[in-house]
Amino acid sequence: MRDELAQNADSTPVDPGIALSRLTEVARREADRQAAGVADAALQDAHDHRVASGALLQEGDAQLALPHALQATELVPGNAEYAHHAGIVAAAAGDHAKAVELLTRALQLEPDNTHMLRCLAYSAEQLGAAAISAQLVLRAYRTEPGNPNHGIEAAYILARMGRWSDAVGLLRLVIERGPATGDVHRALSSFLVQDKNIAAALTEIDKAIALEPTRAEFHLHRSWLLTQLGQSQIAYEAVEEAIRLDPDLLVARRHMVTVLVEKGDVSAAMREGAALLARAPDEPEYASCMRYLLDVRDSSTIAKDFNSVAAAKALAPPRAPALPSSLRQALQLQNRVIMALVLRDIRGRYGESKIGFFWTLMEPFIHVGFLAVVFQFTMHGTPPLGQNFFFFYFTGVMPYLLLSHLILHIGHAVRGIRPLLQLPVIMPSDAILAKAIVELFTTAVIFVLFSVLFAAFGINPIPVHPLDVLGAFALVWMLGTGLGAMCATLFEFGSLGEQFVNIIVRAAYFASGIFYVPAMMPVWVRNILVYNPFLHLIDLMRRGYFADYQPAWADVPYAALVALFSLVIGTALILAFRRSMRTIK
Repeated sequence: MRDELAQNADSTPVDPGIALSRLTEVARREADRQAAGVADAALQDAHDHRVASGALLQEGDAQLALPHALQATELVPGNAEYAHHAGIVAAAAGDHAKAVELLTRALQLEPDNTHMLRCLAYSAEQLGAAAISAQLVLRAYRTEPGNPNHGIEAAYILARMGRWSDAVGLLRLVIERGPATGDVHRALSSFLVQDKNIAAALTEIDKAIALEPTRAEFHLHRSWLLTQLGQSQIAYEAVEEAIRLDPDLLVARRHMVTVLVEKGDVSAAMREGAALLARAPDEPEYASCMRYLLDVRDSSTIAKDFNSVAAAKALAPPRAPALPSSLRQALQLQNRVIMALVLRDIRGRYGESKIGFFWTLMEPFIHVGFLAVVFQFTMHGTPPLGQNFFFFYFTGVMPYLLLSHLILHIGHAVRGIRPLLQLPVIMPSDAILAKAIVELFTTAVIFVLFSVLFAAFGINPIPVHPLDVLGAFALVWMLGTGLGAMCATLFEFGSLGEQFVNIIVRAAYFASGIFYVPAMMPVWVRNILVYNPFLHLIDLMRRGYFADYQPAWADVPYAALVALFSLVIGTALILAFRRSMRTIK
């Protein structure tokens, strides 16, 4: 290979691109020989290794370039340029520890080489030594004070460390020592924002704009600062200028929506938001922005001059709503309304935040895990039914979570969509049924996931009497929906009712046989507990899973009758108070 390199060097001058291609080909052939394990001592000259390394690095193959760079430094350890180059190659290959070692050696040979200092600072920061990295770049700046790039880079490192005041001071020094560009003033403005000095940040961005008035991003940043200071009109003019300079700057158009909302011009904000969404229909943040604007518009429309609207409605004669022409059309209309409310609830609960879905998964796990761990010791390792504490408590916790969620979430369902109830087509009963469907769907998904998890750990999750399990869920759903409808009516009268219902729901946790079976209770206590219909539904669920569990006190017809009664009473109360529920209080 050395002969080939020498031949290339001694031949008639050729095009540099062709020479580089030949050199790269030679270096790659050498790398192939090494990979195949062929002994070849042709490259013994440090310069050859350095040239081969440079060619491979320029081709983007840092891994193959690194052995040649290291060989060059080993052959001539006193050459600072070879050590410097080897450090750069090691950093490009991702071996920053080796890069630090090589660059430190190079600096010992040339202590004032600012490029070495900055390369060493980069690798030090990649290894987590940000403080050392900042010191190295500051040293480069002190060595070469006429080069502002060293000071700017050091300021950015200090900023990444959260040392905003130090970063601000350093950039001010850079500006004092020489003519600063708009980018330097822009960076200083950002650091001042983090240092809680918005007014000074505005001064710096004004200086940046004075130097480079055609930079759209500068005007956008100025608009954001003015928004923080509450100067909506000037902020609007600034972002308008940013859009004029760069019509394709979507982040400026997104900020325009915020400024218009701050000004109170929701209609203009919606037009801008719609145009933004048309430009980038797959951007989730823009879709979320549009949903927010719709909510703001609905709230503003309902709240605007509400006193006069309410007075007019009170004086107006009752008007019968337009009825669909057939029962089929009426059912189709209500079906569309309910499905829209179901999707709205799911999107609001899980669509914009992963935390809500994570908590939905974790809540039953926490309940079951806590009960299993506690009673593992108090019951000496034997659950009341079956062989596994987790599975026993799972059969009680899941029906309870369904019941409690139905009661509390349906109880607050009407209040959550009261603005939508101003539309005649939407009824309070639609909101309650939609919430009940979402809760049943969510519980079913969690139930299936836990069943799969139990099966993965060798626990048989298949019920011995599937109809009992399905019947228990159906009756719990009926009972929870009916009680939730009653609570929705009760909550219309104030917060005292909410406090009372919360106490009852918590009491049901201890009075329904979730972490015990009624046989464990004294007879006189059990004779009181059997009046709780939910206790019978828990026993029905466990009867479906445990073949040898046949409680004599279980009265499923009684629980079904109470569930049906609660559903009828709840529906009647919703119909009776539907006008009151439509009123915005």
